[in-house]
Amino acid sequence: AFTGSCAVGKWLYEKCSGSVKRLALELGGNAPFIVFPSADIELTMRALNIAKFRNNGQTCIAANRVLVHSSRVQEVLERCGQLLEGKRVGDGMEEGVELGPLINQSGLDKVTRHVTDAVAKGGEVLIGGKRVPGRGYFYEPTLVTGLSQEMDVWREETFGPVIFVRSFETEEEAIQLANSVREGLAAYVISSEHPQVLRVTSRLKFGLIGVNEGLISSVVTPFGGVKESGFGREGGLQGLDEYLQYKFVCTGGLN
Repeated sequence: AFTGSCAVGKWLYEKCSGSVKRLALELGGNAPFIVFPSADIELTMRALNIAKFRNNGQTCIAANRVLVHSSRVQEVLERCGQLLEGKRVGDGMEEGVELGPLINQSGLDKVTRHVTDAVAKGGEVLIGGKRVPGRGYFYEPTLVTGLSQEMDVWREETFGPVIFVRSFETEEEAIQLANSVREGLAAYVISSEHPQVLRVTSRLKFGLIGVNEGLISSVVTPFGGVKESGFGREGGLQGLDEYLQYKFVCTGGLN
C-alpha cells in the first residue's frame, strides 16, 4: 500500500508490473466543493472551513476548486472574506493561532505559483495573496475569484490555504466541471434538495463524497479514489481485502 503523489504512484505501478505485484494506491486529489442554490449558508461555511483549512489545506481531500451557483456566489464570497479575516497565522503553540506553516519551501513555492498563475490568467485576489513576512513557510489565507480551467490550480492540488472560486449556471455544468480533472479522490456537495443530491452524487467520478459535510473520512469506512487517484481502499472491512487473497477449492469424491 502506498499513499502519496500521483507521479510516484504511477512510478511504483510501473515498477511492480514486471512481477504483477498487487498494489493499493491512495494518490493525489483535486476535490471540487459544489454549492447549489438551495445550500444553507451556515452549513456551507462550516463544511468549507473544515474541507479547505484542516491542516492548513495540506490534505489529499482538501477542497481545491470551489464551484458556486451564480445566484449564491456573491454571498459565498462575502462569507469567505469574513472567514479568512478571522484567521490568525503563526506558531501553533501560541494562543489564537489557527493556521500554521506549509510543509517546506517547495510547498510555499507551489502555493505562490498557483496564486500568481491565477492572477495572470484572469483571476482576482480578494483577500491575502502573499507570503507572511519573516521566518518560516507561512502564507496568508487567501481568496481568489475567477477560477478557470486554464489555471494551474485546475490541474494540480494546491496544498495550501487558498480558496479558488468559480461560478456555474446549471447542475449539468457543475458536474462537468467537477469531473473534468484526471483525479478522483474526494468531492463535496452542498444542497438541501435530496433528489438533487442523489442525481449529482451518482454522476460524480470520485471515491469519496461529502454531502453537506466537510469532514468525511473515518476509520470504519473505506477510503480511496478512482481514476488517477489510485485504486484499493484503506479503512473499513474493505481495507482488509487489500491484504487478503481469495481461494476457491472445489472438492468431490470424499468419504
